Amino acid sequence: MPRALELLVRLEKHALEERRLALRTHDVALEALRSELAGLQDVFVTEHAAVWGLPGGPGRLTGHAGTILARLRRLQSDEASTASAREQALTALQEQLLRQKTLELAALGQRTRAQAALCRRAQAAADEAGAVRAAPGHGPSA
Repeated sequence: MPRALELLVRLEKHALEERRLALRTHDVALEALRSELAGLQDVFVTEHAAVWGLPGGPGRLTGHAGTILARLRRLQSDEASTASAREQALTALQEQLLRQKTLELAALGQRTRAQAALCRRAQAAADEAGAVRAAPGHGPSA
């Protein structure tokens, strides 16, 4: 049984690392989306301000602005869904960490009990050896 518990602890550690990797993947994706979103918002503001100085005014770039706005909305939607997936990954990581710690504590308790049993057996053997030496006819004066 001790070997099985140790194996379970190792499996939980591996699963925990997978959860950490999934969380990191979501973090990187979220960072990239936010960066792209900020860049596109800057482009939109800059182009919107510049269009007023062009011949024909803002009417000429209405289609382009509509395209940028549609892309902004899509990126915002992607950001929201990625943030939600990240929160789910974080929750899964926390649950996995709790399972791993629980198993590690169980394994530690099992090792402690096994060590205590070994010490009791060693003490019993020492007590028995002492009793045999103290018995009449077995001591140094015999």
